Amino acid sequence: MVSVRLLQLYVHVFRHGGINRAAGRKPFCLQASTLSEQMKQLEEGLGQKLFERQPFRPTAAGAELFAIVEPLLARLDQEVTAFCERTAPCVRFAGDPCLGSPKIAAVVTAVVAALPGCRVDTHHVSATTALDGLRAGKIDLALVVTGSKRPAGLAWKPLGSLRLVLLVPKDCPVRTAEALWTQPRLTQALVCPAENEAVGQAFQKGLRLGGIHWTPTVVSPLGLIADLVALGRHIGVDVDAPWRVAPRRVRVLPLKGFEPVQVAVVWRPPDASRWSEVVRAISREPGRGFAAAEIGEGRSEMGNAA
Repeated sequence: MVSVRLLQLYVHVFRHGGINRAAGRKPFCLQASTLSEQMKQLEEGLGQKLFERQPFRPTAAGAELFAIVEPLLARLDQEVTAFCERTAPCVRFAGDPCLGSPKIAAVVTAVVAALPGCRVDTHHVSATTALDGLRAGKIDLALVVTGSKRPAGLAWKPLGSLRLVLLVPKDCPVRTAEALWTQPRLTQALVCPAENEAVGQAFQKGLRLGGIHWTPTVVSPLGLIADLVALGRHIGVDVDAPWRVAPRRVRVLPLKGFEPVQVAVVWRPPDASRWSEVVRAISREPGRGFAAAEIGEGRSEMGNAA
């Protein structure tokens, strides 16, 4: 049986037009004497003379062998590469759009650095979808904005808390959230995340505790709310994240007395040891990390674009 290695070397020699020309060249980088010995073994194994040495000239058998073997080796290389890609270690990571694309990108970079040689498949989905995916085994690890309690059936590592804020158009006469609550009836159009998402849930809970009724006009993903408010027709609910910047046409009003939401890494138990280094890497994510996400009562750190 002739080895694949000998056939690869033969194609290498054939392509370069002889042993001396092929010697020392990538990918094999073999000396001429070694290549010559290998070609001799191949000819003996096949019982055929494949080429004249000086000058190099393939025999009919050698030309036919090259025509057969070269496409087979190319296909073999493609199949092996595809196999390695399919079977390489892979982490399915979900990032909550509430955190903003730049933050998710920075976290993904930290995850890749913590898992060398491992492919990271990213999914930009809501916290509800990410948590459902974890429970169904379709997601391995998620970074989400969630409530104050650990998601049912899952393990988590809280990284910091984010206060809720109101976003108002810059020319809005309302200067504080408290000024809104004194109104006998709230008529301003409200855009808010869905109540099955942590931010929407925390906001509606705060309204109920304060005896306030305010029905959303628009239910929207968090990432779209600031842009809707900037158009001048809505008041929106958002989180006060240090790494996010509000549009120029928007002002940020702190929401006192509303329960903050948590930024957390979530996974399926009992995989704590598997993700310990990744969680540490996310916690150390360069720039304004999650440890800085805890925002003091009554003050706003979400910046405005210049």
